[in-house]
Amino acid sequence: MSRSVDKAVPKTIRVIVADDHSVVREGLRRMFEGTTVSVVGEARTGSEAVEATTRLKPDVVLLDIRMPDVDGLAALREIKRLQPQIPVVMLTAYDDPAWLVQALAYGAAGYLLKSLSREALVVSVETVARGDALLSPAHLKSVIRELGAAVADAAGPLVGDLSRLTAREGEVLALLTEGLTNEQIASVLHIASSTVKTHVESVMIKLGASDRTQAAVMAARAGITRKTMNDE
Repeated sequence: MSRSVDKAVPKTIRVIVADDHSVVREGLRRMFEGTTVSVVGEARTGSEAVEATTRLKPDVVLLDIRMPDVDGLAALREIKRLQPQIPVVMLTAYDDPAWLVQALAYGAAGYLLKSLSREALVVSVETVARGDALLSPAHLKSVIRELGAAVADAAGPLVGDLSRLTAREGEVLALLTEGLTNEQIASVLHIASSTVKTHVESVMIKLGASDRTQAAVMAARAGITRKTMNDE
């Protein structure tokens, strides 16, 4: 996992758990007891997840994919439309690459399996709450290569206003699509890591991205890569 903007994270991370199985919701609530994560709301359907997120404005949403009423991917799109600053992590039993790509195209901060250990899940929630990337660089690059049809079908607002970026911010954004850390980006651009951190913060604010993974996906959807930036 790569470091990003080091957002100020509260001592207690407020989380909404959205899953149609009560045993899963209760299990997660108990799993988080005694940790930095606190479940402040639950949802049984996709529409309930959207309503709870809008009302409670949590730090992170854990969202299942297979749910009644409105499925998780549709709920994700609506949550990111209404509350783009809130990171949403898909928590599912299905290890499906197509759903992973679709979820990231719709603005998810990550895609986790329910088989994840308690420690790993808590670390993942803390990582997303900080604004850090949940995917490894290799995994992120692989996903971005597979965006294809998912990009074409994704919600328009997630593209962000790229015209607001400076030339240097565009270069930083292009390098984010490769999953590079701030230190690696600094090495490529021959600037200080602290300067990269400032640029990443600015990019995320201007694009309305809740994390660097979402910013990278926005860049991929807009066709921004290191090659396209060098060709300009």
